[in-house]
Amino acid sequence: MAALKRIRENSTCFDRLHVTTPWGTGVALCLATKREAHGKQMVKSCQRTDAFWQGESDPMTTHGSRRIVFRGLRALRSRQAGFSLIELLIGMSIMAVALLSIAAMFSTGYNDVHAGGRTTMGTSAARQMIEDIQTLPFDRLVNLNGVDTASVGTLPANNPERDLVRKWRYALAGEGTGWTYTVAEKAMWSVLSTSGARLGATGQIAVVQDSPTLRRITVTVQLPGRAAGAPIPAQLTTLISRL
Repeated sequence: MAALKRIRENSTCFDRLHVTTPWGTGVALCLATKREAHGKQMVKSCQRTDAFWQGESDPMTTHGSRRIVFRGLRALRSRQAGFSLIELLIGMSIMAVALLSIAAMFSTGYNDVHAGGRTTMGTSAARQMIEDIQTLPFDRLVNLNGVDTASVGTLPANNPERDLVRKWRYALAGEGTGWTYTVAEKAMWSVLSTSGARLGATGQIAVVQDSPTLRRITVTVQLPGRAAGAPIPAQLTTLISRL
C-alpha cells in the first residue's frame, strides 16, 4: 500500500507506456523528463532537416565542411546561369558572318532591281520607236534600214524620218559624239534616265522587205550591262503592210 501511495503522489512525474512483450501487452511507467528530452531532441533534428533543404546547413556534416560544400554548390549554380567569354565570342562571330551574308544579298538584290528597271525602260523606248515608225509613209520605211543612234553617219538625209532618228538618239543617250541639238529641240524632247542617270542606250533599226506590200521592222535597244562590252538587248519586231 505504501508503494502504491508513492506512485500516486509522483504520478505527475511518470508517463504510461504501452509495452508489447512475447507474453502480452502491459503498461510501463517512465519519467516525464526523459520523454521531454527525447521530444526536444526530435524537434532539433527536424529543425536541422528543414535548414538543410533550405540550403543553410547539412545535418550529416560538420559546421566547417558545410560551408565548403554549399559554396561549391553556389559556384556551380552561378556557372550554369550564364555564358562564358569564349561562348559569347563564338556566338558573336557566327552572327557577324550571317549579317555579312545578308548585307551581300541586299547589294545583289538592289543591282537586280536596278537592271530590271533599265530593261523595262529600254523595252518601252523600243515600243515608242515602233509607234513612231508606223506614222511614216510606207515607201519611206526603207530609209530607216541600218539606222544606228550611236553613229551620226547613219542619220537619214530627209525628213520626216531624219527628225525621228534625232529624237530617238536624244531620248536614249542625249547629245554628244557628233549629235547636237537646238534649244527648241531640247525643250521639246526629253532624255530617258533611271535613278538620276541617263539611260545611255543605243537603238538599231532593220527593215526587211518580205513582199512588195509587206515590211518587217525590227527595233533593238542596247542597254549597258553590268560588265563592259556586254550590253543587254531589248528587241521588238512588227509587220507593216500596204493596204
